[in-house]
Amino acid sequence: MSETIQKWIEAGYELFSKTGPKNFKIEQLSKEIGLNKSGFYHHFSSRELFFIELMKYHDQMGEKFAQELSGIKNFMPGYQILLIKYITSLQVHIHLRKNLDETLFKEYFFKVKNRNYKYQLPLWATYIQISDMQMAAELFEIAVDLMVLRLESDVITFDYLQGIFEGVRHTVEKLRSGKGTLQS
Repeated sequence: MSETIQKWIEAGYELFSKTGPKNFKIEQLSKEIGLNKSGFYHHFSSRELFFIELMKYHDQMGEKFAQELSGIKNFMPGYQILLIKYITSLQVHIHLRKNLDETLFKEYFFKVKNRNYKYQLPLWATYIQISDMQMAAELFEIAVDLMVLRLESDVITFDYLQGIFEGVRHTVEKLRSGKGTLQS
């Protein structure tokens, strides 16, 4: 891959992480990297073909994340530190999650998600002290949904992630101790 194409993709990935697909503008990308818009179309011919290349790049970043995730020994703080390291990929992934109605985004969202789950879930289950992996997966989905729903553009910090995950863990502890029982 040429250096120019790589520059378009890396800058486009960063822009996509901030704007998502609906607000992604080729003009803005061109200005940010100082290249002509015509150069973009020379290399990619359309926005849709560029998004395919971005998803391939996201998959590569997901592989790197999974490789590092496989070596993590604890959820807290190891997982949060890794998420912050891959903040751009996390933000891209959140945009994919919000756009599952698009086939391309749905395909790559689940491809990356499923690759990471085999490493995430055991860490999460240990962290919240639940041996039932199905229940751990459901609670992890709730935690991720909370993160996505509460997310503002530049809010993902270690403390932000810790608050979400610890909140779910404390809820599980309350339920386990009987302090969080449901009343009818």
